[in-house]
Amino acid sequence: MTTAAGMVLAEFERAVHNKGGESNDSVRNGRLVVVQDLGSLSRRFWSKVDKDRPGGCWEWMGAKNEAGYGTFVMNRTQQPAHRVAWVLLRGPIPDGFHIDHLCKNPPCVNPEHLEPVTPEENKRRGSAWLLAGQKNARKTHCPLGHPYDDVNTLHLSGGRRDCRTCNRSGTRASKRSKTHCPAGHEFTPENTFLDSSRWRRCLTCRRARDRERNNRRCHSTHVLPVGVERPPTFTPTGSHPK
Repeated sequence: MTTAAGMVLAEFERAVHNKGGESNDSVRNGRLVVVQDLGSLSRRFWSKVDKDRPGGCWEWMGAKNEAGYGTFVMNRTQQPAHRVAWVLLRGPIPDGFHIDHLCKNPPCVNPEHLEPVTPEENKRRGSAWLLAGQKNARKTHCPLGHPYDDVNTLHLSGGRRDCRTCNRSGTRASKRSKTHCPAGHEFTPENTFLDSSRWRRCLTCRRARDRERNNRRCHSTHVLPVGVERPPTFTPTGSHPK
């Protein structure tokens, strides 16, 4: 690794493979460089990581730079947190390679979301993602011409947008193309009715629900609650029950 940060990471990578787990001292440019005990450094690093975030990202909770990437102080030098995470769990980073975030979440340090790539490939991926986002953000209408205004816009996860009109039409078209209800009854003219929202419904299923509701109502009327005794039967004076 050619950069100063890369040299420190290379020293750290050598400490990772130090079998004794002891501190490793070396001389670089006439200055003593101390690599911390691996166990202590690892505990300090992972104490700043939140692994319970949605989407599987391991969020770096420590310091971050202007671009949002985590930074971890090691040997009095700030190192990219995602690179340290890769070395801790996956081993050395190939010389000159960058670590690309596949999840596009800069604070993430989950190695499953990271990939070593060449600087050229990392730049190409970042530019393509940025340009695509900028291009979509400039769109004022959906492909069918409906406006992306406050009323007609659905805001999805990841900052994405969707057309409410197209979404509603697509849902209705999908429902109209079905020939059977979820229970398997055919949508024939005799077995179909429209609800208040003009959706097709199964008449057989509705009748079954009505019967079940009536049975529950009848049962609750004739069955006494638990712990309540039925009153004794009234017997007229002068007569005896058989």
